[in-house]
Amino acid sequence: MPKMGSGVMAMVANAASSLQRKAESGEVRSADAEALPYLAMEEILERCKLHNYERLFLTKYSFKPLTHTYFAVASGNPTEQFHYFTSICAWLMSLQRVTWRAPSQMDDPNSSVNALYSQLQQIGAPTNYPPQKLKQGYGEHCCAVLKHLLDQLPLEFKRATYTEELEYEEAAVDEDAEVEVDELADEWVRRTSRRTSTLAAAGRPTRAAATRRSSTTPSWTRRSTPPIGRSSWSA
Repeated sequence: MPKMGSGVMAMVANAASSLQRKAESGEVRSADAEALPYLAMEEILERCKLHNYERLFLTKYSFKPLTHTYFAVASGNPTEQFHYFTSICAWLMSLQRVTWRAPSQMDDPNSSVNALYSQLQQIGAPTNYPPQKLKQGYGEHCCAVLKHLLDQLPLEFKRATYTEELEYEEAAVDEDAEVEVDELADEWVRRTSRRTSTLAAAGRPTRAAATRRSSTTPSWTRRSTPPIGRSSWSA
């Protein structure tokens, strides 16, 4: 799955913040209100990745990786979704050095959501809604809580460092030097002539002489009816 760039994430964050302000002031339309959780969830997922939640959270609590719409829509398992929501809230609070134990799936959901709502009020999270809005484990209010917890975690971007690469000097090339094809051909002819003269002086046949000699070698044929007392092969 491709990663979201910083520019796209900034656009999503601005759009989500704008829709949230309009929703609080009552100026947002119904279509924009339905899109708000999806936009917020996109930002939540990318910012969780920046805080390395795959290694620090998923491996510790054995949760599946988040999707781009996990806390924006209802899942097939409401109990698991609510447990995931409270667990990731507890993890984000721990990054702020706030101690709050996430309830287990066996705990009473009403007691768990009331405990979470009370903790959110203590740390200054938005709580202008009834606690039961968080009990479902998804939707606009759950995404707003996660976004608020992520806003309290500063991100530090360091300047990239580049290592110096070793420089290698290239050999000087004479661009004016040219190789003539005719000169190469003449040199080949001279070397061939010298080799032929050397072989002739030594009494060894040259390649041309050997070729002519092989062409005069008699061929042997087989007669259809060999004469009596003679071999069947004749020149």
